[in-house]
Amino acid sequence: MRTFFRIFLCLILPVLGQVPLTTDRPDQTESAALVPLKSVQIETGISVEQTGFVYPNGRIDIRNYNILGTLVRYGLKSNVELRIATGYLYDSVKRDYPAFPGPDGYQKVNSELDDVSLGVKLPLLATENGLNGALLAAVQLPLGIDEQVRDKIGASAILALGHGLGRRFGVGYNLGAVRSTTGDRLLKYSAVMSAAVTGNAGLFIEFFGASYEKANPVLRWDTGITVAVNPTLQWDFFAGFPVNDYAPDIMLGAGLSIRFDR
Repeated sequence: MRTFFRIFLCLILPVLGQVPLTTDRPDQTESAALVPLKSVQIETGISVEQTGFVYPNGRIDIRNYNILGTLVRYGLKSNVELRIATGYLYDSVKRDYPAFPGPDGYQKVNSELDDVSLGVKLPLLATENGLNGALLAAVQLPLGIDEQVRDKIGASAILALGHGLGRRFGVGYNLGAVRSTTGDRLLKYSAVMSAAVTGNAGLFIEFFGASYEKANPVLRWDTGITVAVNPTLQWDFFAGFPVNDYAPDIMLGAGLSIRFDR
């Protein structure tokens, strides 16, 4: 009996002592929280966006997939988080021109490795009333095959703020400046509200967008659910929709986040 009790304690005490998982997915708002010291956190998933264009003589539908879009976070110090992110992009098009019949269904037009992002997250503030802040800085390296379009080193700086509203609700905000690997300059912004539905399930609703230097702003909203299997493992599912005419018609995705503590 004593042996069984000791085994039980060895299994349950590490779980009880673990810091609950805080992720930067599935919403678009980066959290102000850093991963614990020496911990490795992997956040990965798949998403698809669909956009339709209607013309006088037909219609074009475009699907953009991000397959295994992955962020790896490492707690180098208690106040320094290292980050690396990339994914695999797959694009397909369906053309519907009655006067010019073509192949049925979606046809592949492009597939390549996404830009690789290398960055850090640094804490800025932590107040007694629960307001937390962090700075995220990163560079993006263009590793795709389309060198004529994505041929520059990108950079980004994002301010992340977050605080709780009681025991069940929380809000987060992001404001950031980005120079993409295509040379575009844009301002990113987002606001998210999350709620704990049960002990291991949560919901969120979010507004996010981007204002471009030489293009129309893209405004969207999304919502989703997170399900914690244990303190270091979480599933997520989400859907996004347009706010203005320049955003994709729909976005769907699912993912998994897991943390390995030292």
